[in-house]
Amino acid sequence: MRRLFTPHVNRIRACLEPGMSEITWTNFEWQEFTDRCLEDIDNFSYLMGRANDIYTNRIEKLLASMNYIKLHALPESQPWTLDKFLDEIKKTCRCAACDLHRVSMMIEDAVEDLIVLAMQSIHLDKNGVGLGDGGGGGGNGGGSGEEQEGGVSRERSRGHSGSIASMVTNLKKKIVLFYI
Repeated sequence: MRRLFTPHVNRIRACLEPGMSEITWTNFEWQEFTDRCLEDIDNFSYLMGRANDIYTNRIEKLLASMNYIKLHALPESQPWTLDKFLDEIKKTCRCAACDLHRVSMMIEDAVEDLIVLAMQSIHLDKNGVGLGDGGGGGGNGGGSGEEQEGGVSRERSRGHSGSIASMVTNLKKKIVLFYI
């Protein structure tokens, strides 16, 4: 996750940089500087809260649940014949494979949501719209029931599917290569 959110950390550093060299307390721009820094820090805090929520509640819990999927079956009372043992193992492994595939797909969806969250906020920042912007202060006043992601509805974010989808695909490849 560190590499995924590096641009956001760099943005915070860039925001704070004028305070290290240019802005003094006697300078008239200090109030604007502190407001801008606090806004960027709030946006970053919101982004990290969402990312941490996805990682903790969706990815880690699903990975932990994979440990409890049984790949074997043992007799409870009487011994099995070799043929029955093989049939039970095959049946159990088929069910476990389905469960593992389902959980893997859920993890993949969570990772994609995490990547889209990071990339979408970078995309929004480059266009001059912050995470907290987007009309409505984080809520959707229209009552359409769409889930909000970084100030933009999930449905509206899919409208950028050409650029975001290619970025997600490239990032997925990089993440896979990073963990190999």
